[in-house]
Amino acid sequence: MEASINIFGAFPTPLGLVSLGRGLTEAERSFLLNLPLGPHRGAGATGSSLNSRVLDDPILGNLREFITASLRHYFDETFKPATNVSLKITQSWTNYAQPGQFHSKHNHPNSLVSGVFYVSAQKEEDSIFFFKDAYERLAIPAREINAFTSSISRVPVGTGDLVLFPSALPHGVEPTTSKKTRVSLSFNTFPEGVLGDERILAGLTIGTVR
Repeated sequence: MEASINIFGAFPTPLGLVSLGRGLTEAERSFLLNLPLGPHRGAGATGSSLNSRVLDDPILGNLREFITASLRHYFDETFKPATNVSLKITQSWTNYAQPGQFHSKHNHPNSLVSGVFYVSAQKEEDSIFFFKDAYERLAIPAREINAFTSSISRVPVGTGDLVLFPSALPHGVEPTTSKKTRVSLSFNTFPEGVLGDERILAGLTIGTVR
């Protein structure tokens, strides 16, 4: 008789998805849609704002509060910090993808958790893709795609959605099939406070501890 086997995952990658729950105000929307643009400074064929501190503007104060609260919840649930440490938003910028444009596979250095807030997106057509960051020792074709066999995870996104993820996780966006411009607000973060443990010679304090 064949023994029963319990197959389960270890070390899952945490992705966060939350909705703003309201429409953007006219002031927020106008600000985000009318920033001076330049070519994207990373990988891909999209354009991005010349301003790389978009969330510092007072016009986006309420949106920043929503993002900060979501970050706090994500960080607490996924890291369970035992010390006085939090995530500080560092850079933030907007991305603009015209029909047919894309954003190739990349990650975000010098950041712990990154996020993308969708200013304008169509959930039926727009998605962000995450890629398994692991060397495949053997290429064995799978007869079924599941959490163990897949190397790509697709997350559909719409206007008002916020996606949070580890900054080191490779991700990208396929060419948009929508006839509308996809607009997103991306940001990086870094820990601020007490990291590590002095007793094991791994103590580190970054910034001002509140």
